[in-house]
Amino acid sequence: LLRTRVADRAPRLAAGPGARAQGVRVSRDDATGAWHIDIRLVLHRGHRALDVTRAVQTATLAAVRDEPSVSVRVTVTGVV
Repeated sequence: LLRTRVADRAPRLAAGPGARAQGVRVSRDDATGAWHIDIRLVLHRGHRALDVTRAVQTATLAAVRDEPSVSVRVTVTGVV
């Protein structure tokens, strides 16, 4: 959903050469069983990156609170 809206508003970011993909990637470490969640997003101009990344990380950890070991990395890949 986020990627679609960003692509509609700024096709140069979505299709540009060397553009980093936005989205969510989830993997699990076979040895430890720990989950790794990597979230890449684009900010809307006027929003502070620190506030948004903290809110996304907090919401993500709340959604997986039943899992014993989860790491969340939130990366801002652009601003529109």
